[in-house]
Amino acid sequence: MLFPLNTAVGLAVAIPIISNLALGLIYRKHVQWKVVLSCGIVSAVISVLFATLSLSWNENYVKIGLGFVLIVLAIYFDRYSENIHIKPTIRNGAIAGIAGGLGNGLFGLAGPPVGLFFAAALPENAAYLGSIQFYFLLINVVAIATRTAHHAFGLEHIPMIIAGSITSCLGIWLGIHFFEKLPKKTVRRLVYLAIAIGGLNAIAQSIIQLLSKS
Repeated sequence: MLFPLNTAVGLAVAIPIISNLALGLIYRKHVQWKVVLSCGIVSAVISVLFATLSLSWNENYVKIGLGFVLIVLAIYFDRYSENIHIKPTIRNGAIAGIAGGLGNGLFGLAGPPVGLFFAAALPENAAYLGSIQFYFLLINVVAIATRTAHHAFGLEHIPMIIAGSITSCLGIWLGIHFFEKLPKKTVRRLVYLAIAIGGLNAIAQSIIQLLSKS
């Protein structure tokens, strides 16, 4: 790895912040605030607690298990999404927030469990994108503060964060019009595909790290 694990996780949550804010503002009229706040606040609290634990925890084996869980969930939701009806309530948002907080605090992976919830619960593309971006903005700010307090990264990493943010914004500019034209079902399938790929990536990275230490 180019950076220690904790620094890499910190950079992963710092780089997308500008794009989170930009997309959230673009779709602000469609944001489901009760879901975002219930999910985000619970997720942030859980994330802080478990991020502190993860700073001294070798999580490779657990991360492999998480990867398999993400793949199974993505396949299940993709196959049965038409029969899955999740209401965008405060309670369901809080439950998704617990899963997202665990994933973010331990592995820097807040998106997959919350992405599954938002994709299933929110009826429109704009509501999904605006809501999940404000969720990411909230928990990423909390994660950055937590990891900065534990010296996971510092001022020397700012140029990389700026460069990554610029690239991320360019991606938004190129993709936003394409996204708006997609039917909701296609967006859901893309979300599930991204989650499955994230699971595969988590498994691959963990196996590589374990082999490099053996």
